[in-house]
Amino acid sequence: MSVMKKIRNEYTERLEFVVADINTLEGKTFTQRNGYLAAALVFYSADGRNLKTLFRRPWCG
Repeated sequence: MSVMKKIRNEYTERLEFVVADINTLEGKTFTQRNGYLAAALVFYSADGRNLKTLFRRPWCG
C-alpha cells in the first residue's frame, strides 16, 4: 500500500485507483472471483475492460 500511496497523487487526474483489501470479506471475494493473488496490480479501461494484470507468481521452490 505504501507504493500506491506514493504514486496516487501523481496519477490521480488520469487514473481511478481501486484497492481491494484482502483482509476484508469484500476484498477477498473480489480477488478470488477474478483469480488474483494478493500482489496483483490490475489496470482497467474507463469502460471496465481489463487492460493489463501484473502479479507476483507464487513461490514454486
